[in-house]
Amino acid sequence: MDPSEEQQQRLDAIEALVSELEEQIENLDPDGDSGAIDALEAQQREAEAEREAIEQTLQQIDPRDLPLAGAVVYVNQRGELSVLRGLVRVDDRKAPAVQDGTAASGSAGTGSTTAPKPPKAEFSEKLLRQLTAHRTAALRATLADNPSVALRVLAWQLALRTGLASLYGREDDPVEIRADVTDVRKEGTDLAECKAQQAMEAHRQRWGDRLPGQAPSLLAWVLKAGDEDVLDLLAVCTASTLNAVQGREAPQPMADAIAAAVSLDMTAYWTPTVDGYFCAVPKAKVLEAVSEAVSPEAARKLDGLKKEALVAQAEQLLDGRRWLPSVLRAKG
Repeated sequence: MDPSEEQQQRLDAIEALVSELEEQIENLDPDGDSGAIDALEAQQREAEAEREAIEQTLQQIDPRDLPLAGAVVYVNQRGELSVLRGLVRVDDRKAPAVQDGTAASGSAGTGSTTAPKPPKAEFSEKLLRQLTAHRTAALRATLADNPSVALRVLAWQLALRTGLASLYGREDDPVEIRADVTDVRKEGTDLAECKAQQAMEAHRQRWGDRLPGQAPSLLAWVLKAGDEDVLDLLAVCTASTLNAVQGREAPQPMADAIAAAVSLDMTAYWTPTVDGYFCAVPKAKVLEAVSEAVSPEAARKLDGLKKEALVAQAEQLLDGRRWLPSVLRAKG
């Protein structure tokens, strides 16, 4: 479900805070400022925990979480009694991991446990959202060109939405099928003009010009349309709802499965540039990209350059090399 205005404002504030903390951490020396880095990372974890709690209220619950789930009864803005079901506290979600022994052990004989320090994220939240927005745009454009796969993705979603493949269903909208379209252009200045976004906008313009504007006449048109046209329309509509934008690094098995089904090749849609990638990562990541795409020797030659000169050289060296950061690479 969509966040309320208040929830969205808070999510935006958390996103800004996490990005600011990430920038502060990147500007510190890991050896000389370890204490300050630990403090900033603790603030990040607190902010991310709050964001996770908000996001949990907006998602359908995984059937595996049902034993941990609870509900909140409250009075809504209309003065009516409402129930928000399927909520799982962060502490409850983490509890099984501690019981299974995945938390780090404390000192011998005390029986105490300490939570392991989460690994440092490979990308800042801002860059991760920008990169995965490019992946989303490319997935949409590719899926729109594959009606057969899009029809199956739609069937999968309908099965979930109608409760055929889930133990949990919402009672407030038992027959409603939602189709939310997220504008990925807000995630980066290079999104509006990128190849994938342009391709998707062309698909939508093509169908927008063909379809009647009013619901009754649209239904009449669809009922009379041939199967090929309906499948094409379904592909574009289904692709429009796809959203694989991430604010935190985490596996995306469903998006990966769709990407594999349509043979997504991100090198056809994205290339590393100064503004689109290199300026947003530390020098070590720039040198790592040069080392992978060109050679370790080429990276060593650039090691002494300042950031501005380094990123310019990196863009030139990687031009046409079909290099991708880890988050954009095909999985499996």
